[in-house]
Amino acid sequence: MINVTIIQRILPHYRVSFFKMLHDALLDSGVAMSLIYGQEQSGTVPETVKVEYEWATYKPNRYFKILNTELIYQNIPKSVASSDLVIIEQANRLISNYKLLAARQFKGTKVAYWGHGMNFQSHGTGRLKEAIKKAMLTRVDWWFAYTKLSADIVKSRGFSENRISILNNAIDNQSFISALDRVTEQNISELYRSLDIKGKYLCLYCGGLYAEKKIEFLIKSAVRIRKDNPKFELIVIGSGPYQEIVQGESDKHEWLHYVGPKYGDDKARYFKAAKLLLMPGLVGLAILDSFISKTPIVTTDIPIHSPEISYLDHGRNGLICNFDEFEYAKTVNDCLRNQALYDKLISGCEASAFEYTMDKMVQNFKQGIIDCLNI
Repeated sequence: MINVTIIQRILPHYRVSFFKMLHDALLDSGVAMSLIYGQEQSGTVPETVKVEYEWATYKPNRYFKILNTELIYQNIPKSVASSDLVIIEQANRLISNYKLLAARQFKGTKVAYWGHGMNFQSHGTGRLKEAIKKAMLTRVDWWFAYTKLSADIVKSRGFSENRISILNNAIDNQSFISALDRVTEQNISELYRSLDIKGKYLCLYCGGLYAEKKIEFLIKSAVRIRKDNPKFELIVIGSGPYQEIVQGESDKHEWLHYVGPKYGDDKARYFKAAKLLLMPGLVGLAILDSFISKTPIVTTDIPIHSPEISYLDHGRNGLICNFDEFEYAKTVNDCLRNQALYDKLISGCEASAFEYTMDKMVQNFKQGIIDCLNI
């Protein structure tokens, strides 16, 4: 039996079903998969979920700092180096990575990276770290890239395109799909009544309320949208450092509704009620919520988006414009008033919802593993 080991710093809840599906898919092809995972730094998220699968092993991490740089020691069993393939995260701070890369050099162990290709939110403060990451990028046998954007970055650094698998990162959205299916017209009418919504152009923001999400830009743009379009209203879902700012603006504007964090069926009815998802700041996997709910996303061309921004096809399943309040407001209003464009985006979202799924991600990962084992 061929053995493949995947090492993860943490095991968040949204990855559990993925690894179970990948394990079963590989087993059907004669490949035994093992997973080694640790826990998050105390007080941080996402949190690790401990599972009881015979193929998954929990090994506690040790976190420490040297010169303000966080390093992580993962207790990786020596037997891992004898695996036919070891898949590790692309992360400088994981000390065990260097040991496994050395094993590749001296023992011939096949090693692959799974990652973004670069830190999209580095803000220029981690240039040395990014330089190290760039230097280490090609020192593996295979690359499992989150998206095409990640793959293009890896390829641009001189890594062979023939040894890159594009995963199209996704999560299990079945619970959200089911929640959307349960939303009725009465649910939406009740939502409108409870918030005293009168405008027909209801839009939504759903996500964390922190700096990278450009919350202040969102509020200023919303004021401009409303000035030109008196039937526009905005609901803001989420929590974080900027929630007091949002609450204060909500108290000032009757058309701006801050409702805090929402989950499950509650979250679904807001998406069903809204016409557009306004996210001018960092966009990640939230774009899948946009596709699944058929609530087209409108964002900007800032450079800090996560790799999933590559799923956005401007004018087909969403809209992207310059990071300018006037242009953003105009883009939103033009879409709300242009039924033909809006209908096109709805169709694009529907098509994309079937394009980026966990089933397809599992198959992409499985095929990459098999291809890597055969080189």
